[in-house]
Amino acid sequence: MAGWRQRYASSSGLRPGREERASLSVLPFISLSADKDDAYLAAGITAELTSALSGIPDLRVASPLASFRYQAESADLKAVAKTLNTRYILTGTLRHAGQRIRVTATLTDAVPGSQIWTKQYERDLEDIFAVQEEIAAEIVGATGGEIIRIGAELASRSATESLDAWGLVRKAYHFWNHAFTPEGVHESLNLLRRAVELDPGYAAAHSFLSIYVAQRVVNFISPTPEADIAESFAAGAKALELAPRDPEVLQNVGLIHFNLGRYEDSVAILTRAVKVAPFNLVAWGYLACAHSWSGGKSEVEEGLRILDRLLKTAPDHPSVPYWLYFRTSALLSLGRAQEAVDPGRHAVELQPYYYLARFEYANALGQAGRLDDARKEIATALAINPTITPAGYIEGATRVCYTAPRIEAHVAGLRAAGWLPPVD
Repeated sequence: MAGWRQRYASSSGLRPGREERASLSVLPFISLSADKDDAYLAAGITAELTSALSGIPDLRVASPLASFRYQAESADLKAVAKTLNTRYILTGTLRHAGQRIRVTATLTDAVPGSQIWTKQYERDLEDIFAVQEEIAAEIVGATGGEIIRIGAELASRSATESLDAWGLVRKAYHFWNHAFTPEGVHESLNLLRRAVELDPGYAAAHSFLSIYVAQRVVNFISPTPEADIAESFAAGAKALELAPRDPEVLQNVGLIHFNLGRYEDSVAILTRAVKVAPFNLVAWGYLACAHSWSGGKSEVEEGLRILDRLLKTAPDHPSVPYWLYFRTSALLSLGRAQEAVDPGRHAVELQPYYYLARFEYANALGQAGRLDDARKEIATALAINPTITPAGYIEGATRVCYTAPRIEAHVAGLRAAGWLPPVD
C-alpha cells in the first residue's frame, strides 16, 4: 500500500500543512546479532512497517529511500526529524536466540525528544515471512493508535481560537473519545461546524460533522432528529464529493449509513475504506460494528473475527472501549450472553460515560440472569442521560437490527430487568 496517499491526494481535500501535523519516519531496525539472515529479517520488518504505516489516514510517512540512510543506534533523532520533515520517529531492534526472536519497537516524539512508548514482541521463528508480517501489523496498530491519541490530546490542550480546521477536528475527536458526555457531543459539533466554516474544502471536517450529527440521533440527545438525519447525510455526501477515496472520509460516512439504518450501503463504503487503507483499524472496527448489529449469522461471525483480531493487534488503541462494546453486541447477536458480559464490563470500565455500552452491558447481564446487576447498570446509564426512554431505545434498535429476532437479542435482557415492557 506504499504511496496510497500520493495516488489520491489531489482529490482528498488534504493540504500540505495539514499533513505535517502527523508525520513519521521509520528508521532501519537494527539486528543485534552477527548473523546476516537476522539483518535481512530486520530489514524486512522495517519495509513491512513503512508500507503498512502509509495506509493510516492522516499520517505522512517519510520515503524509505530517505529514512534508510540513518542508523537508529547512532542517529540524532531530532536532526533526523528535521531533515526528513517529520515529527515522530519509529526505531527498533531485533534479537535472535534459538528459535525465538524478540523485536523491540520505540516511538519517539522528536519535538520534545521524548519516548512515547516502547514495546517488545516475541515470536517463534517458524515461518519467517508470517512472523515478519505479524510483528509489523502489531507495531502498526500500536503506532497508529498512539498518533491518533497524541494529535487529539495536543489539540485538546490548545485554545479553540488558535486552532485551524485540522486542529478543531482533532479537538472534537478528543471530546468524543475521552470525555463522552451529552455536553461533550454538543461541544464536538460546535468545533466541527467551526472547522467547516474555516475550511469548506476540508473533506474530513465534513465527514466528522456528519458522523457526530448522526451520533446525536443515535445517542438520544438530538432536539430535532429528522433535521439532524438530513444534515448528517448532506455533510457525508459533501465529504465524499470532496474526497471520494480518502479512507478517513469513507470510514466516517460508512458509519453514518449504519447508524441511520442503511446497512448494505454502510458495508459497501466501509469495504472500500479498508481496501484503500488496509491498516485503517478504525474503519475495520466500524465494519465489524455494522455486521454485529445488522448482519446475518455469517456476517456477525465475521464481525466477531475482525474485532478479535483488532483487540489482539492493537490492545492500546483509543478505539478499544468501542471495539469491546461492538464485541459485546456481536456475542449477543449470536445468543452468547454469558460470554458477552466480560467485554461489556471492560468497555464501561474504560469509557464509563458511554451510556450505550452500559445499556448493552445491562442487556448481557439481564440475559445472563444477573438481574440486580443489570438494573444497576441501567440506572447508571440513565443518570448520565435521563432523556432515554424505553420506546426510544427500541426505536433505535429497530433502526439498525430490522428483524424482530435481531432486535430481541439486544433488548431481551433489558426486558428481563424490567426496564422495557414484556413482549405482547
